[in-house]
Amino acid sequence: MYRLASADLPDQKKPPLLKVGDAEGALKKTMLEEARKVFELRLTRYQNGGALEVETLYQWSSRWLEAELDLAADATGKTATLKAHLERMKEVEKSAVARMKAGQGPESDAAAGRYYRTQAEVWLVHGHVR
Repeated sequence: MYRLASADLPDQKKPPLLKVGDAEGALKKTMLEEARKVFELRLTRYQNGGALEVETLYQWSSRWLEAELDLAADATGKTATLKAHLERMKEVEKSAVARMKAGQGPESDAAAGRYYRTQAEVWLVHGHVR
């Protein structure tokens, strides 16, 4: 069985965030942290053979991405955020393919992983989420 703890994800530098001192900023930071936490917990569960669809991992990574984009300080921060999402989607794809090859996951999850990784690459090329 393929297992990789979320702590083993490629080292991702945190993008520079806006310094937001208001209530909305605090709420957005909470959303970011909760999306990150849910993604990491579910990725670990998926990689340990838990019943979970790849779509769920994509949704939580996308929520994490959106929250970071809302708080990104500048274009450099937005690019770093898009790169981090791409790295997460590469890891999801890798896990889905490994599960499929081990007979523990459907081919459709591997195909979905490739789709989500490719989409993240397109978003990075364009510099934004469409």
